[in-house]
Amino acid sequence: MIIKSYHRLTLLLGLMLITTLIFFLNLTYLSSFYILEINLGSLWSMDLSLSIMFDWISSSFSSVVLIISTSVFWFASMYMKDDLYFYRFIWLLFSFVLSMLMLIFAGSFFMILLGWDGLGVTSFLLIIYYQSYDSLKSGYLTILINRIGDILIIISMIYLVYNSNLNFYLYKPMSNYYNLFLVLVCFAALTKSAQYPFSSWLPAAMAAPTPVSALVHSSTLVTAGIYLVIRVSENIQLSSWNLSMFLFLGSMTTLLGSISAFNEYDLKKIIALSTLSQLGVMVFCLGLGNIYLSLFHLYTHAMFKALLFMVAGWVLMMSFGVQDMRYLGNILYFQPFMKTIFFTSILALMGLPFLSAFYSKHLIFELMFSSNLNMCSFLVLILSSMMTCIYSFRMMKVLSFSTMNTVVIDIKYNNINSKLPYLSLSFLSLFSGKIFNSLIMNFTYSYNLIKLNSIILFFIFILGIFFGYLFKGVNYFMLSTMMFLTPFMYFFKKLLFNFSFLQKPLDYGILEPNTLLSSFTKFNNYLSYMTMWPVSKNFVWMRSVLILVMVLFFWWLMF
Repeated sequence: MIIKSYHRLTLLLGLMLITTLIFFLNLTYLSSFYILEINLGSLWSMDLSLSIMFDWISSSFSSVVLIISTSVFWFASMYMKDDLYFYRFIWLLFSFVLSMLMLIFAGSFFMILLGWDGLGVTSFLLIIYYQSYDSLKSGYLTILINRIGDILIIISMIYLVYNSNLNFYLYKPMSNYYNLFLVLVCFAALTKSAQYPFSSWLPAAMAAPTPVSALVHSSTLVTAGIYLVIRVSENIQLSSWNLSMFLFLGSMTTLLGSISAFNEYDLKKIIALSTLSQLGVMVFCLGLGNIYLSLFHLYTHAMFKALLFMVAGWVLMMSFGVQDMRYLGNILYFQPFMKTIFFTSILALMGLPFLSAFYSKHLIFELMFSSNLNMCSFLVLILSSMMTCIYSFRMMKVLSFSTMNTVVIDIKYNNINSKLPYLSLSFLSLFSGKIFNSLIMNFTYSYNLIKLNSIILFFIFILGIFFGYLFKGVNYFMLSTMMFLTPFMYFFKKLLFNFSFLQKPLDYGILEPNTLLSSFTKFNNYLSYMTMWPVSKNFVWMRSVLILVMVLFFWWLMF
């Protein structure tokens, strides 16, 4: 009865995983692909069809998604079992996974739009699952930023309709406007993958339950944009402007996520910011022109990031839902098994040699060292890699080696069945890099790092661990708001609200002396308020950050 009630969707996902693995092994062995088209009709000279494509990319990516989804659903059946609306939650989560699979197997932009929009709607419903003001605010922030990407994709489809072709595997540039099409698609991908300046929704999505975070931040929502760029760039060569944009925004996002993690004490938010940093690395790799290496890092990152969120969920169950690390000192002392799993995921995030992320990260750094890259992006990525080691080791130190300062409860699900998803993902966190590299990626070549560059990478890793041991955290408003990205939404809402009051007197007659005087008085007050910004300490930081970003941007253009 338990299998029929709580684990039925987990069993279904497991059967889907076996099917996709069979497809994947068959396609890899035969070096072929299959396309299934369902004709829906025609519009003028264009055929409307549901196109489904089975190749090594879609089958391998779907296998990764289903492996993680099966483990997360197994974990969710334990984590959310006592919830009053458990079945509503689990079906919403299942529809979220189905939307991602629709996006993965899509062979046309019409199917991509269906999966893309399905991800946005279901993610909004999952983020606001806990009915509170903070959850609703985070959900609206997420869906509004994702709607920007939806609009850009719809606009880009106008160009495809003009060329009478919605299937991207048959698409060839036929006019001079395909550069504009590429720009629209790339910006749509940046919104979904939370790249700068669209990064504020990713930490806000932590309002969702922990199983949702494990799926969103590992292999589903945040990777949809990167997958879209990989699919498009298989047949269309990205312009140098697109590659330069990916280099700059990817390095800025990596730096933003790493720096913001310094200010955080919320366990889930630190893991979310580490996801932001790794997404920046993937986009940076797209800017280097190697899409398959970016896909490789996406696969390895998905394994240990889902495992890390599942460990965070176990910690929340042990501590009555406490997420502040200042109250979670040495909490894993009572769970040696979970401490081992936590060390595995954290060391994989840091890029410890011969773990999964080491194979992809090291290749990205080799490509970066051997590329004709400007010094600004190079230094930013090196600095971000060191800061990843710092906040990761700080998290390890607090949860495993500091003084105990919280009340811990014994988890009633502490048995072998509840630990199986942790064991499967920990195995993949250890060996998935070698498996993917040998089986499908086939990165047999090497960029032949010289000894000095290898020493630099090893020195960065050691220096990050050393500073992570000494680092205790900071508290700056600028960092807690992700370089003032988050307050912009609330500031503009307040500004537009005040301007609506400014517009009211104009309806009664702009030429009336009293109304005109009142309007100019209010406008003068706004100018005075704007000129008083630099007096505030926070806005001094804001002005400094904006100047620094401008300097880095012009330096990036020059070199």
